[in-house]
Amino acid sequence: MTDIPSKPADCVTDNLVVRARIDREALGELYDMTYRPVFRYCLRRSGNRGLAEDVTSTVFLNIAGNIASFQGTTFQEFRRWVFTIATNEINSDCRKTARRRVLLEDAANSGQLRGHACGEGIDENRECDMLQAALLKLSDRAQAIIALRFFSGLSYEDIALVLSISPGTARTAASRALQEIRGDLESYSES
Repeated sequence: MTDIPSKPADCVTDNLVVRARIDREALGELYDMTYRPVFRYCLRRSGNRGLAEDVTSTVFLNIAGNIASFQGTTFQEFRRWVFTIATNEINSDCRKTARRRVLLEDAANSGQLRGHACGEGIDENRECDMLQAALLKLSDRAQAIIALRFFSGLSYEDIALVLSISPGTARTAASRALQEIRGDLESYSES
């Protein structure tokens, strides 16, 4: 599921991006269009609803403070910019709170992590805990690539722009991360 506008709406959303530099109402519409995907991305990356809400708020405060200097003119460029800011904020938080990762891994492995990272509409179950634990074992970059590709619907080209890597590097890293996740899930299911 992606939030990329359909072809007829491209002009409308592109116009919103240009207007948002000076029009708070246009910025509000862009906020409405991008808040949920950014929140879900932050939730997947952080594994904690409260932290995801805080990071998402920081992302949109940064956007509001810097929209006047944003050089993009399309919704696609705006969307990449938003996910770049979100990725930077999450990575910054991860560097500040490395201990949190260890605690989340321990909680996921012991089955105490219920519902925090699984998202809305997903039953609390062991499989979700195992998947979250496997995701948390990945490097920050690999987590970002998996979350941007499979939970936020970005193309490898967009991921490359968000993370300042090549599309080939994004594809390769995603493939390797998926192999790691599969291996971890297999080892969890055997225990």
